[in-house]
Amino acid sequence: MNQTALIIENLEISWSAILIGLTIPAWFTFALALCPKKRIAALCASLPFILFFSFFFSRILYWYSHQSRFESLWTAIWSKDLDAFSILGIIPGIVLGCALVRLFKITKELPPLLDVFAAPSAFAIGFFYLTCRYHQSCLGRMTIENEKLWNLPFVSVSMSSQGEYTHRLAIYFFGFLAMMLIGTLTTIFYIRNNKKKGCTACFFLLFFSAAEFVLESARYDAGYFPFNGFVSIIQIAAAVSILAVAIIFLVRAAKRKGFKAAYPIVIVLLLASIGGTGYLEYLVQRHGDKAVLIHSCMCGTCLLMAVFPLILYVIGNKKKPYKIKKQR
Repeated sequence: MNQTALIIENLEISWSAILIGLTIPAWFTFALALCPKKRIAALCASLPFILFFSFFFSRILYWYSHQSRFESLWTAIWSKDLDAFSILGIIPGIVLGCALVRLFKITKELPPLLDVFAAPSAFAIGFFYLTCRYHQSCLGRMTIENEKLWNLPFVSVSMSSQGEYTHRLAIYFFGFLAMMLIGTLTTIFYIRNNKKKGCTACFFLLFFSAAEFVLESARYDAGYFPFNGFVSIIQIAAAVSILAVAIIFLVRAAKRKGFKAAYPIVIVLLLASIGGTGYLEYLVQRHGDKAVLIHSCMCGTCLLMAVFPLILYVIGNKKKPYKIKKQR
């Protein structure tokens, strides 16, 4: 499939640009559909801030991990390359945009506004992954040798400087599927728990972070810290986000239910799953030939990373059984 969708005189419009142009209004329309009437004004007011900060942070993060590709930060920000952005920048962009609306007192509370954006953002990020279908960032570490699989959507093609074609796993296609699932689960969670302020945003952040950890590990062009070619920026941010959500759920549970013996057990298991995931990342860096097995195990540990904080949420919101009083 050709990257260019339309050619108008000297202007070339890519399929990626069209997909981005359709995704943004769909993302906002979905958020409006979920938003209570009393918060619609705040939602609309936050839109320009979110778009600006999401673009800004996405470019900054991409430049920070790929500084050799640009002459300066300024050229990175104004680059026309649709591949020159980091998905991670969308999250702080949404948080900061909503925080400014709260600062201007257009809304009284920040967490409910973040809840409204959670599920739509999962779906939007999934479609943004598809825009990377043609780019280097979509290429996985695993090479597809079977020619019968080359035309399937989970295979991405790259060409070397010698003109040789390589067929690799299209990581962001799986990212798209993961975000569709996370978006669906987040929507269901919001419908059932929209009165619990901030919990839907935390739910989304848990599973988004877990998915990002695996996707970043399997990606050929991961965004590492400039001073270390081993530690990924997204993976560190994912682990910190999961720990932050776990602390939030733990504090809420402790306030509602008091101390429970299950709390330290869950926290220890969470730390063990994070440690196990980090060890698997070390293994995949050293034993690339066993990437399929290692990444399969990593999917399990990352899922546990998301589930254990959720257990704290369930404990904190568990209702006491209703006791029927016996009549005399």
